[in-house]
Formats: sequence, C-alpha cells, structure tokens
Amino acid sequence: IPVSALGLPGAPRPEPHEMAAHTGVVARSLASIERAGCMGWAHAGASRSPSRAIARVARERGARHVVVVVPARPRWRRVIAGELIRELGRRVASGTAIEAVSP
Repeated sequence: IPVSALGLPGAPRPEPHEMAAHTGVVARSLASIERAGCMGWAHAGASRSPSRAIARVARERGARHVVVVVPARPRWRRVIAGELIRELGRRVASGTAIEAVSP
C-alpha cells in the first residue's frame, strides 16, 4: 500500500532521490556515532508505522539508546515528529533512551 511520509495510506512513496538523500543523512549520523567510539546500527526506510518498525528492531537488538534523525522541517512537521518520538517511547523496552536529532 503506498503511503506518504506521514504514514497516510494512499499517498505516493518517497521518490528515489528523496530516499537517497535520507540514506545519506542516516549514514553520516551513524559515522558520527561510530567516531565517538560507540557501536551503532542504522537503517533508512519508509514504513506505514515507523515507531513500530523502529521499536521492533531496537528490541531485537537489545538497544539501550535509540537515536532518530529528524530533518529540519516546518513546525507542523516537527509536531508530527514529536508524536513519533512519544509513540516510540511507549513501544520500546523500559529504560531505553530515545533521542531525536537534526542533521
């Protein structure tokens, strides 16, 4: 089912150049984490339920800290990103730190 960047059904998926740009942001963020001496894992993707997908991987990998890259956006998009972080907080294991960062 095609979904929008907001996870709304029926909207087009991200264009290939948008996904490539997003993948680049994720790769740079992971490189920064690894340069700081931490172990990391990253994945760029489109999902109808991003909080569910992120939480599932975090639980499977035993993550104690989850960093979500949130690109700079207009205020209404930041509100939705904040909702993602709150929902993610409800889905991950107790004691898991969640952090949103902008490139």
